[in-house]
Formats: sequence, structure tokens, C-alpha cells
Amino acid sequence: MVKTLVHKIMIPFDKYPHVNHDDTLLKAMEVLENAVIMMDGQQSLPRVLLVMQDENSLIGVIGRRHILKGLEPKYLVKQSLKARKKLFDTKFDPALTELHSKRIVRGILERSEQPVSEVMEAIKATIDYDDHIFKAVYEMNENDVSLLPVFKDNHVIGVVRTVEIFQVIAKDLLEQKYIW
Repeated sequence: MVKTLVHKIMIPFDKYPHVNHDDTLLKAMEVLENAVIMMDGQQSLPRVLLVMQDENSLIGVIGRRHILKGLEPKYLVKQSLKARKKLFDTKFDPALTELHSKRIVRGILERSEQPVSEVMEAIKATIDYDDHIFKAVYEMNENDVSLLPVFKDNHVIGVVRTVEIFQVIAKDLLEQKYIW
């Protein structure tokens, strides 16, 4: 852990799933549902996708929550949260959900065709190839993110996630516990 640099635990860029900024939310859902990352012989499921402007230009990330928020039908988004909750209050009227379900499904289908760029989150922070993992921890905490793009010579070459950082720190600390 003391000598662990970001590039030793990063996922290479070509191994991490991504979508184009003009791909639809439906396409992003498909990519995310089918994505599996192999790291040191172990499978990992990504929580976010990288969003690309073009082949070499990373502009953001999109995760499950972004997609789900983007799928909310327009007519619901315009209403207050209190009004939206009432639509699903089956204590008030058990048939209420059925009355709204067709309209909701139509709205979700419509919204699934909007581009990823409408709901993605812009890149908040990056890290350099030779930075220490503790710098990555700081950047992640400071920017409230769980993934950082890794750059070398002004090009994105990979990503580092909290899961890999956590594994390195946990392994080292747990091994230290038994040495003391």
C-alpha cells in the first residue's frame, strides 16, 4: 500500500465500458447490463459508464441513478415531489398504480431515446498515471466520486475505482494486523 501507484491498480481504458455522448439512455442501459470487467481473474460489474465526445475525448460518466432519473417521464418531472408520490399512494386508492402505469410506461419509453449527454455527469476530477493511491482517495472524497480517469501525457489511459483502492488498503491493513 505504501508504494502503490495508481497505474498498478487501474483498469485500462480499452477494458472499461463506454458509450458515446449521443447514444440513447436505452443503449447505455444495454451496455451497462452486459458489462463485465475482468481484473486479476475476478469479475467486477461497473457501476458507471464512461461517456465519450469522440474516440479520444472523455467528457463524463453515466451510472444507474443518472439513467433512472433520466427515464422519469416529463409529465412527472414537472410536478412536485409530493404530487408524484401521491400517484403511487395505493393506501389512498389501490387501483391508482394501474391507472397511471400505461402513461408512465409510454413516458419511460419516450425518455429512453434521449441522448446520454442529457443526464450524464461531467468529469469532476482526474488523476495522473504515477500518482499514489492516497491522492486518488483524496480526489474521490473531495469530489464525491467513485471513479477517476487516469491520464498519462494528456491522454486518458484508464480508470481507477474505489473498489480496487479499497481492496489494496484492506489487504495491507489486515495483513499488518497480524504482524503487530
